[in-house]
Amino acid sequence: MKVTSTVARVFLASVALCLALAATSPLLATRAQQYEEAAPPSYPKEDNFSLGRYGTASGRQSVFKLSDGDEIRIERQPWAWGSVRPNGQPSPWFVLELRTSRRVKWWKAITVYKNELPTMEHPKGRWVRLGHVSVADNMTSVESYLDVSMSQLRGGLVLVFEKAKALGVHTPVHGMLLTEANGDLAGQRLIFTWDKD
Repeated sequence: MKVTSTVARVFLASVALCLALAATSPLLATRAQQYEEAAPPSYPKEDNFSLGRYGTASGRQSVFKLSDGDEIRIERQPWAWGSVRPNGQPSPWFVLELRTSRRVKWWKAITVYKNELPTMEHPKGRWVRLGHVSVADNMTSVESYLDVSMSQLRGGLVLVFEKAKALGVHTPVHGMLLTEANGDLAGQRLIFTWDKD
């Protein structure tokens, strides 16, 4: 009888821990994020594109045809944990996901940089690298997802799209700016599918 109550307590403690993790992050297995000071690399400015609030009649998808022939499709979906927390407040997170279509080969990636506003320590502000997602040969992995706090939009985020070019060199080719104006991303999964390269 004593063993059963101990097992029940351990089980309940495990459930409580899982619920606590779920309340603080959109993914149970959140990767530890270490921010390093780094400015976004240069890429062709004509290949800047922006996230439209609504891209198609359904309002959930946009397709961007870029100058080098690349096509990137963007979809918005609520992520599995829902867009509203139990207390009725909007989610403090959104998720970036990178995929490739069957016809796209080689390595593709998105690196996310944040423009931090000026502080006493950094009076001119600074850029930091928040995270990186990548996909190779249509194989998704843990590295193809990145959870981002809505508070990171303050000051602006730059998403730098990279691909393997000649001799497999990882090269920045496109960019996207996200700001506080994109506040409707709360609780959303933003899926970038590299459809053509």
